[in-house]
Amino acid sequence: MFSDITITDCNFDRCDVGIEVIGRDHDETGRWIEHGHSKITAEAFKNVNIRRCNVYRSYRTGGVMLYCITGGVSEEVLVDQTGYRGVGMWWGVAAFQVARVSDYLIRNCTFSNTVKGESPDGQGFDFEADNHNVTVRNCKFLYNEGPAVLFYGDSWPGENDGNVVEDCLMEGNNPSRYYGNVVIAVGKPMNRGIIRNCEIHLLNDSQDYSCGPIVFAASNRVYDTSGKLVCGKDHGGTA
Repeated sequence: MFSDITITDCNFDRCDVGIEVIGRDHDETGRWIEHGHSKITAEAFKNVNIRRCNVYRSYRTGGVMLYCITGGVSEEVLVDQTGYRGVGMWWGVAAFQVARVSDYLIRNCTFSNTVKGESPDGQGFDFEADNHNVTVRNCKFLYNEGPAVLFYGDSWPGENDGNVVEDCLMEGNNPSRYYGNVVIAVGKPMNRGIIRNCEIHLLNDSQDYSCGPIVFAASNRVYDTSGKLVCGKDHGGTA
């Protein structure tokens, strides 16, 4: 439908959603119950790029929401206080969400202070479903009310596979203890990918960081509330 979309050097504040790229078919019932997810491919939008943008205080479901995309990069994007004032949506809220996205890179971004409110989720980043070879690199997940990352899978038709979270910092996430009090939450089993070389600081010493079936690599470093390394090998990071 569209290709070569670039959004650069913009600020979005107090919007319903800061940036949303989505394709949907018309619901013939007129009630917008059916969104036609099974009819729209990842070829709907090609080469979508977001650079040096700030998205503050989005009221509803997401700060940045990308759907049905192949190719592109989001870099140096700050998404802060998504779900502002606890408005949210009944199906969930996340700072940055992808669904039916392929061959996409998110790097050098910060996802912070997401407000869960009465909504599900509340995470910094959501691999919703049907995502393939999406890489989140060198990003910060800071003080989100839900988990840092959610791999959900199959909420839209299609599993997540080949997705990578690497070289990231996760700190102060999930005080709400949503999805079983984990730093990185995994919902359905339709997920394949890896988390590697990340630095994770637990919010409390009983917090769980397991994430199967996603691979949690030995290169990750997990620190308890005292700064003690409890998992992995210290690479000289900030403990």
